[in-house]
Amino acid sequence: MKVRQVDIDIFTTNVSYDDAKKRVFHLHAGAILKALAKELGYQKGDFDLRHNQGGIAVSGEIILHSDNLYVQISQSALGPDHGFMWRVCRNRHDYTGLQNRWAKWEKLLDLPSLAREMQQAVELDNGKTYAS
Repeated sequence: MKVRQVDIDIFTTNVSYDDAKKRVFHLHAGAILKALAKELGYQKGDFDLRHNQGGIAVSGEIILHSDNLYVQISQSALGPDHGFMWRVCRNRHDYTGLQNRWAKWEKLLDLPSLAREMQQAVELDNGKTYAS
């Protein structure tokens, strides 16, 4: 999947109180996270893709969770420029992992580069102590 600017414009468009925009937000985020999983070399069963719709006033969250990565797309209360969050984790039951990393939405335009960055972080963080 080639991600285009138009595909990520919905992430900086307020979707709260607008069911139609929220559906598009979740649709695009899910498709992009599936494409990212493919770039990471994941096969079916190597990751979970979850949608939390949240309430009417929020975008909800779309989460890619594997045995070593947790990626969350949502609209932050800190504003649209905050981007999306990802972190290294130790398994699919690890909901805290290591440090949260924030990336600008434009990083999604180059999924191969983003996947390499994430894989390097996994290798670098391998063996670090996790908070319990």
